[in-house]
Amino acid sequence: MDLEVAEKLNNLLPGLSESGIRQFNRVAKLSDYVEHNVLRHPDSLRDLVVSGDLERSYNAGDLDTGVRKSLDPALQPLVFDSRLRQIRRREMTRIIFRDFSKLADLTETTRDLSDLADVCIDACLERHYLANCEKYGVPTSADGIPQKMSVFALGKLGARELNLSSDIDLIFMYDLQGSTCSGPREISNQEFFLRTSRQLIASLHTSTEEGFVFRVDMRLRPYGESSALILHRAAMEKYFLEQGRDWERYAFIKARVVAGDIALGEDFLGWLNPFVYRKHLDYGAIESLREMKRLISRQVEIKDLQQDLKLGPGGIREVEFIAQAHQLIFGGNHPALQERSLRKILQMMSDENYMPQADVASLDAAYVFLRNSEHAIQGENDKQTQKLPESEKSKSRLAEVMGFSGWSDYLEKLEEHRSAVKNSFAILMSSNQAEVENLVEGNLFWLNVWAEPEASQSIEYLHKSGFSEAEITAQGLSEFRIRVEELQDIAQGRVNKLMPVLLGLVAGQQDPGITMGRLLPVVEAILRRSTYLAFLLENAYALKRTVDLCAMSPWVASQLRDFPILLYELTGRKANDVSFEKHDFASELNTMMMVLEEHDLEAQMDTLRQFKRAAVLRVAVFELLNLLPVMKASDALTVIAELVLQKSFDIAWQQLEGRHGLPLGSDDVPQSGQFAIIAYGKLGGVELAYGSDLDLVFLVDGDIHGTTNGEKSINNN
Repeated sequence: MDLEVAEKLNNLLPGLSESGIRQFNRVAKLSDYVEHNVLRHPDSLRDLVVSGDLERSYNAGDLDTGVRKSLDPALQPLVFDSRLRQIRRREMTRIIFRDFSKLADLTETTRDLSDLADVCIDACLERHYLANCEKYGVPTSADGIPQKMSVFALGKLGARELNLSSDIDLIFMYDLQGSTCSGPREISNQEFFLRTSRQLIASLHTSTEEGFVFRVDMRLRPYGESSALILHRAAMEKYFLEQGRDWERYAFIKARVVAGDIALGEDFLGWLNPFVYRKHLDYGAIESLREMKRLISRQVEIKDLQQDLKLGPGGIREVEFIAQAHQLIFGGNHPALQERSLRKILQMMSDENYMPQADVASLDAAYVFLRNSEHAIQGENDKQTQKLPESEKSKSRLAEVMGFSGWSDYLEKLEEHRSAVKNSFAILMSSNQAEVENLVEGNLFWLNVWAEPEASQSIEYLHKSGFSEAEITAQGLSEFRIRVEELQDIAQGRVNKLMPVLLGLVAGQQDPGITMGRLLPVVEAILRRSTYLAFLLENAYALKRTVDLCAMSPWVASQLRDFPILLYELTGRKANDVSFEKHDFASELNTMMMVLEEHDLEAQMDTLRQFKRAAVLRVAVFELLNLLPVMKASDALTVIAELVLQKSFDIAWQQLEGRHGLPLGSDDVPQSGQFAIIAYGKLGGVELAYGSDLDLVFLVDGDIHGTTNGEKSINNN
């Protein structure tokens, strides 16, 4: 920066402290965008200084209030669009200054950028909606309900993690079809909202002499670029029911309603939630993510993206993949993981031990470093790039913004962070564990046995491997293969990867023939639920434990056959971190029940059954492995029964109270807490076994001749 420019800047900064002036001059030296911006439009800088906004952190709602004051929906279109661009220039100058001078951390920078996008989108939508209502009338459903549209943001804006030069990925939707009314010209709701959508995009996206506001990307909408810009809700639902794809589950993790009819949009996202987050541990998602990664890796090779901080090896995209893979796998069962913010997800992964805490800390540090580097690169010239600079001047600027004395020091730290990301990513995205096992020489024989079970060499190998009735085992495998061939290609592929590994594990048991006879019904039970197959492929520990336990216990095998969801209880993470204390069981049950609707009796009952089966299986596993004495196992089974009884009583009381009210005593005072459950037999003696009945007596201390106080009153008795 020459002296003349520095002097001009100083004249624009009255009221700023000496340190503030020095800091602003430094930032202007590092960012051509900021320097050119304030020299061409000095009023925006004066306003930032006088208002105090340049050096202060915004409170919630400040940005929205400030933008609304400047944007009157009644402004003429060209004036309105010009005002939008002025607002962007002002706020981008402020954001880059605060980011480069370390007055704002990554969270504040991305939050302010996201809030700016939110308010600009909403203001544009309001302006064009009202203008079109004047021109065509209010869009209305067939039964006369006024209609508005919802704007969904995906990607970084959806997560409120927007960067300095990011596209905004949007999807538009309105509720009901119909036509406009009370206007000079009637058009269909579809045409009305299509016009509004185009106008909204143009106001934000079009590049004029004053620049643009945000680049808008609509390619993630249903049916892609070939479809209309906006669909009504029924069409959206039809699409996701019939054609929703795995990559869209990944995309909609971060979906957020940012403008328009917020209630409509949030209701739709609630409807879509089971599509994004499956109600089981979804290990099948890893295969889809692997395929996406293969495509991206090919793109990296073709386009030479090695120097790209986002798409290159060890880049931002890989951190996002790691976090979102865990969300897709575990999010259906653990609603806390249904979170848009990547750093919050990483924190949960650490807290809940989904990954080693040190690895997650490295990922988080790498993500912050990469995103800050991305902002330093983009803030130099307001360019949409994540590539490391090539010119010496830009390299020097990037190193200085990031706090390094020189380029080599910066590169050394960058490589350290990218290596940490690459290592974690390689573990997650490597071939599944069964595929790795199949490469072991000993398992190559089992590939042949599974391919042709009744071939003479297969039967001979079964004999040598300890299958005393090899012909019967071979026949059972052959009949099972016929059923497998009726499956869809994905499920077939998973079974064909699983069975050779399973045979190898079974061969290591004391009586492999009996063990295989117990295991085949378990595998058959999950043939058409291939996510369980994917789970076993991805969890060598769970697969081995399944084989070991079925070899030990026909009861365990029958439980896994009848209730395959219990397979998830055999993961290393679940099985090795177990407590049989009553308060821990109670905490687990309460956590499972907490996410259910208060009056959804069916879901409550299903969850109670799932808890009971899973908890009892856990006790059985530890007893079979001689990790839990018989007396302790009886204690644990008793605790489980007591908790289930208490929760069943609570649910029953709640349901009856809601339907009929509380029982009244002779003095017309409601009675509660006067009901007791007495246990006899094994439960009473704390000696419960796995198949024990519960011998119970119910006692009540109250007026059995009175009635309840609800609208549908019944006799207390």
